Amino acid sequence: MKGLVGLLLIITGIVFGLFVGFYICFCGGIVQIINGFKADPISTWVIAIGILKIVGATAAGVISAFVLIIPGLAMVRSHYLF
Repeated sequence: MKGLVGLLLIITGIVFGLFVGFYICFCGGIVQIINGFKADPISTWVIAIGILKIVGATAAGVISAFVLIIPGLAMVRSHYLF
């Protein structure tokens, strides 16, 4: 049972990392930049935050994935050791 829960944590971590890194940070950053340029007075702060979101998308995705992958790997490993 621990192995199954660990495997589910690993799969959930991969999906969560892709969601945070790609959808929220990368796609959200692009949309934020476009909205910043479409504003009547061009908002440089919104554009700068959008660029930072795009630059940090990989790091955010990896960190959020590892939050669930590491405990999942530990559970799978402990299940097969004993």
